[in-house]
Amino acid sequence: MILIVDNTVRKFRVSVREKLHSLCIPCAVSHLDYIDILFPATFCAVTERYLYEDTVFMSRMHSRTPVKVIEESPTFVEEVLEHYNVFHEAMVEKAKERYITFSERGLLYYGKYISLTKTEKRIINLLVDSKDYVIWEKVSGYCLKDPKVSKGTVAVHISNINKKTIAATGREIIECRRYEGYKLN
Repeated sequence: MILIVDNTVRKFRVSVREKLHSLCIPCAVSHLDYIDILFPATFCAVTERYLYEDTVFMSRMHSRTPVKVIEESPTFVEEVLEHYNVFHEAMVEKAKERYITFSERGLLYYGKYISLTKTEKRIINLLVDSKDYVIWEKVSGYCLKDPKVSKGTVAVHISNINKKTIAATGREIIECRRYEGYKLN
C-alpha cells in the first residue's frame, strides 16, 4: 500500500487517490494525525518537507516503511509509482527468501516442509534465481539435463510440485502462463 501524507485539504489528494486506485494500487491519503493507523505500508510519500520528520518517526515505530518527500507537481503520481515499484520489488525478493528455503528434508514453504525430488529441487532453484518467466526449453535443458525432453514432461514435473505445495499449504508455488513459461508465485 502507498501512504501519502498531506496536511492540507485539497482536490489534489482526491485526484491522486483516484488515479492510484484506477491503476489497482492500494493507497491511502491522509494527514499527519491519522497515519499511525495506516501502517504498515510499502511506501510513504510526503508532500511537504515539514511533515518528513514526524512521518519518519511514525514509520520507525511501526514498520520501517521508506519515506520520501515528493513535492506536489503534475508528475507526482509518476514519481510515487517509480519509488513504489523499487520498494515493492525489494519486498518481493525478501519474501521469496523468507518463504522459500531449502533444507535436508526438502523445501520449506510458508513454514511447511515439502519433500521434493532432485529434479524438482533444480526446477525451484532455477525459478528462484530468475525474475521473469522461464520457458520450458530452459527448464528442460537446465533441470532435466536433456534439451530434447517434451513440453509435457516439464509440465508433469511442474504439476507435481504444485500438487505437493497445495497439499501442504493450500497454495501453488509455480505459476504457468501459456506461451511465456513458468514463474514463482
